Amino acid sequence: MLRDRGMVDPQVVEKFWLAVTRDPVSGCWVWGGLKFRDGYGRITVNRHNRLAHRIAWLLTRGEIPAGLCVLHRCDIRPCVNPAHLWLGTVAENNADRNAKRRSSQGDQHWTRKQPWRVARGDQNGARRHPERLPRGECHGAYTKPEARRYGSSNGRAKLSESEVGEIKALFSAGWNRAELARRFGMTWRSIDAITSGRLWSHVSRPCP
Repeated sequence: MLRDRGMVDPQVVEKFWLAVTRDPVSGCWVWGGLKFRDGYGRITVNRHNRLAHRIAWLLTRGEIPAGLCVLHRCDIRPCVNPAHLWLGTVAENNADRNAKRRSSQGDQHWTRKQPWRVARGDQNGARRHPERLPRGECHGAYTKPEARRYGSSNGRAKLSESEVGEIKALFSAGWNRAELARRFGMTWRSIDAITSGRLWSHVSRPCP
């Protein structure tokens, strides 16, 4: 990765600005060189393809902190005007895209427009390279068991350990699954998975 402006060859700098056309009406500095398929400018630096607007920021504003994106205020993808660029996180980039309704949805999504690019059936990576799939003792659940999130520490959990213990206790006392589902605001299938031990198996019902 480019870490500072000194790593950019002077010839690359000259080549970069020669490919820029300044639009006096919009104020955009439009990249006239090669572009990626999505419309963003592309330039080769140190034998690697780089986004033109990131290089523009690097040349005019300096280092780009790790983990940050260079976003457009003008929404013109080939624009490299530093005044139209700003730094943001991936989450801010996604939020900006959604707020401006620039995400491809429905018939505009690439899977609809170019269905032949979707790897299905025997062309799927799981079929073509089954040896790459982490199975058995190679799975992350075995190699990094400390990273697994159990119970209420899981971000998707809707119950706490005490509530699960109460569900199991009430079920043992004669409550049916429909009654438990209504009481705890869960679905019948979720209650069935808890009482049968398929979910929350690490929680035992409290002693009477």
